[in-house]
Amino acid sequence: MKSQNEYALALDTFGRTPKAVLAAVAYSFAARIAGSDSPTIIEAAILEEWAILHANGIVPQSPIKAVR
Repeated sequence: MKSQNEYALALDTFGRTPKAVLAAVAYSFAARIAGSDSPTIIEAAILEEWAILHANGIVPQSPIKAVR
């Protein structure tokens, strides 16, 4: 089993970046990708990507349930 992946190596660069900043960037990027400013659609896009990353063993944390 690999101890690191390309995501982990890329994110290492952001090790000192506050989580709130990374979350805001992810939210903004998801809004652009989804082509919407609807919080429900943006949240769904983020959770879908999180589920994909988790299913592929890239992130160990399973996605949270949608809040809305």
